Amino acid sequence: MQYLRPSRRLRESFYWRVFVCMLFVSLAPAILIGIWSTYTIKRAGYEAILESKKQVRGHILQLEEKDLHSQARLLDIELQRIENAVRLLQLQARSALDPGKYHELPERPLQGSREGFVWTPASGKEQAGSTVFLSGANKLTPEIRRDIELSKHLEPFFGQLLMQNANVVATYLITKDNLTRISPPLNYDDLVARGKLPADMKVQDYPFYYSADPQHNPDGDVVWTDPYLDVTDRGWMVSCVAPVVIQENEFKGVIGADVTLENVQGAMRLDFPLQGAYAFLLNKRGCPVVLPPPAVNDLALEWGPDVYARPLASAVGGPMKEVIAAMLRGESGMQSVDLGGDKKYCLYAPVGTRGWSLAYVIPEKGLFAAADAAASSRLVNIIDLFIQRLFWWLLAGLFVLVGITFVTASSVTRPVMQIAAALQTVTRGDTQVRVPVSGRDELGVLARCFNTMAEELDNTIAALQKEKEKEALLNRELMAINRTLEEKVAERTAALHYANQLLHKVNQELRMHQEERRRLFANITHDLRTPLMAIRCCLEAIEDGLAAREGALERYLKVIKERTLDLQSRFDDLVLLAQVEAGENLFFQDVAVHEFLEDWLETARVEAEKAGITLKGQFNEDLPLVRMDVNKVRRVLDNLLDNALAHTAPGGRITVEAWVSGEQMVLSFADTGSGISREELPYIFERYYRGKGESGRGVGLGLPIAREIMRAHRGSIDVASEVGKGTTFFLRFPLEG
Repeated sequence: MQYLRPSRRLRESFYWRVFVCMLFVSLAPAILIGIWSTYTIKRAGYEAILESKKQVRGHILQLEEKDLHSQARLLDIELQRIENAVRLLQLQARSALDPGKYHELPERPLQGSREGFVWTPASGKEQAGSTVFLSGANKLTPEIRRDIELSKHLEPFFGQLLMQNANVVATYLITKDNLTRISPPLNYDDLVARGKLPADMKVQDYPFYYSADPQHNPDGDVVWTDPYLDVTDRGWMVSCVAPVVIQENEFKGVIGADVTLENVQGAMRLDFPLQGAYAFLLNKRGCPVVLPPPAVNDLALEWGPDVYARPLASAVGGPMKEVIAAMLRGESGMQSVDLGGDKKYCLYAPVGTRGWSLAYVIPEKGLFAAADAAASSRLVNIIDLFIQRLFWWLLAGLFVLVGITFVTASSVTRPVMQIAAALQTVTRGDTQVRVPVSGRDELGVLARCFNTMAEELDNTIAALQKEKEKEALLNRELMAINRTLEEKVAERTAALHYANQLLHKVNQELRMHQEERRRLFANITHDLRTPLMAIRCCLEAIEDGLAAREGALERYLKVIKERTLDLQSRFDDLVLLAQVEAGENLFFQDVAVHEFLEDWLETARVEAEKAGITLKGQFNEDLPLVRMDVNKVRRVLDNLLDNALAHTAPGGRITVEAWVSGEQMVLSFADTGSGISREELPYIFERYYRGKGESGRGVGLGLPIAREIMRAHRGSIDVASEVGKGTTFFLRFPLEG
């Protein structure tokens, strides 16, 4: 058979058309892919740059925020060290100023002046550790001379405090009689000569004294003063002060330690490499303790001698007013503010629990400039390098593609024409035609397949029959698979039904919790409304002038005090309940139960006798040790005592017993009161539940607190009661193995 030969003209040549077509089909997608890849890479690179900048900025702000909290903790530690030192000095002062310890005291030389004040000489052994100064407002009495000699015993402790606290510049004792002992020694001659120290100075008018007196510090705790200008010419400072109480709660004076504002800033260890960044520190009244010059400009303040003595909440306006308010509330956070046309980040955090707050103010421009530039440069370089490599790979692929297309077109056209002629013969029914096999490629395989096609016709018919049989077998297997699937579907349906039942149960529990929360809020609102309304009525009566009547003001103030204490008691119960549930503020120790109960009964009998009720204990002295938090267990017993006294008539009896049962210590608390009904027993340990007729007593937190305290001890509390016969509570403590 004669095969067709390809034409040499382009329009008529199948070869060239195949070549051009294959080349176009190959190149067009490659070019489009290259263009699309370049565009996509650039767009993705731009988005990656933006995302990278965003992540870097967030990370930088997180680092600054961590540094702020770290600085706040460091400052809190330093302030706490000073407070602890002042507390220790307070104890030493109580002991040193006790007149009963020293009887014969020598006379010490004092130097006087025409204005009436006296002080220790400026040189000599008496001036080795401190200086004594007595204002002209008081005469030098024998009692003051005794205090001078007694306070001499504080000098070693003054020196130890100054040596151990580098930020403390001075420590002192000031009595209520205007007597001052201060260390290190001062040159009072020079201070008086320069007019820095008033001769008739009344220390009661200065913050380093009155901040700790009973009027301003009724709790008698260690407190910090507002910033003030030191009378001994050492600049602005704050003082950590505490009252000195001797004998039977007699207020003797004030003990304190001075810290300059420069030392406070030095204790913060701040280092801002970024220009324009700074930190400022506020005390609990909002007065600045650290206030650098940039902060004065940003806060729109006028620099003057009273800038440290004025609370910023009333002096600052604009965008920083909200920041100052958040700091005074003891909050921790970050705000973006616009100060003088520059966007800045203000980060703030509380310093411990004394009400102080530390803030960073950092310009946005300088904070992110270097990071943004580095991120952009790196990503742009990566994108440019990738595009260059993509271009060269595409160019190399183009040359390879042209060569492959040429060879492929040549090898395809010749066998195709031969196969086309043979197919025409087969269409006429001649299955004896054969195609010459010229290679082992796909076209050669096609030629061999064509040659064997006729021989395989009979085999194909037989194979089709076999395929039908296989199909039938496959159908049977599919039916078996369907049955298996149906069984699995049935199992899954049953599992889903069970899951739906569980979900329904969970939904019911959620609705119960929501109902309990609504009832909780209603009880809190009701309990707080009554005392608050009483306080409001009294305040309005005082405001309307009704307190002008004789004794009216005292009655109103008494009501306000009682209601305020009531509110405080209820809030304390809430705080205690939260702490116990969280496992906080629990201090366990091994306690002898009989000694603990005897101590508690001795105090509780006073209240029982006032109510006309007999309180007795029945337990042995050989009871084992129990690991417990004494104060928390005492709180449980006090609560049970209050409930028993409230429900037991005069002449009744309360019995406290303790015994060992297996691996538990059991403590029973029984009364002969009115008892609890069977309907109320399941609810008495729920929060804010109060029995019938008890709407005016308590807030319903006593027994829930008792239950949580016992759970914290890995124990339990149970109750048994009968109306008209009394109630018995059982406290069970585990015994250590």
